[in-house]
Amino acid sequence: MCYFISLIQGREQMAERQSVLVINHTSVLKLYQKKLEILSRHEELAFTLLVPPMWPESGFPTSIEKTRDSRYRIEVARIFFPGSGTRYFYREKIGSLIRELQPALIDLVEEPWGAVS
Repeated sequence: MCYFISLIQGREQMAERQSVLVINHTSVLKLYQKKLEILSRHEELAFTLLVPPMWPESGFPTSIEKTRDSRYRIEVARIFFPGSGTRYFYREKIGSLIRELQPALIDLVEEPWGAVS
């Protein structure tokens, strides 16, 4: 959370909104998008969430519950090995999103030993 605060505190020097890319497979559930809903109140930051179209939760395939929000952008991308927290990785979009957004920060909400990391 402190890295978001430092971006916000430096806003006096910002000429434009700072882009933040959030990568989080658990955000297929709208409950796990709550952090973005709160942080996106800061208009100096432009959030983009990258999430797979589905992820097994409690043993059941769960499709993404929320695909739009007026406060931040949601990008859905296919993955290899859905359900495997250590082996899964994105098949598409991640490189093009980084080139397009040129984010000031990438918030990778994943385990450090996972292939996606």
